[in-house]
Amino acid sequence: MFQKVIGKAASPFDNARAGRKSYEALKSVAEAMQAYALERPALTAAAFRMPTSDTPEWRAAYDQMREFMLGLFAECGLHGSAAERALQILRSLVRGFVLHEVMASFIDTASYDESYDRYKPLSLVFMLSSII
Repeated sequence: MFQKVIGKAASPFDNARAGRKSYEALKSVAEAMQAYALERPALTAAAFRMPTSDTPEWRAAYDQMREFMLGLFAECGLHGSAAERALQILRSLVRGFVLHEVMASFIDTASYDESYDRYKPLSLVFMLSSII
């Protein structure tokens, strides 16, 4: 999955989900999303696509990621529009933390990883409870 985007046979998201189910898999994939974005800030920025700059290749890669995540959200009891909203919220959460870390914009933060680890479970619970 996502081979065309990341150029590997198995994506870090597949690896993060391997052997895990439901909320444990969701937490692990969220961590992998953050790590991937931090390791590749230019590629991450390029993923902020506008409808006018959409391409068939980008759409195919996005659709693969979307299906992967919708399957994961289904394990957490989210389906249809609730799963779509959960995907939007999770992507926003990860992007927000990554942008703050890249720009060093949190005041008095000793460790961005620690902050992300501390707020991620709370954010995921809020996200899921607000959708259901």
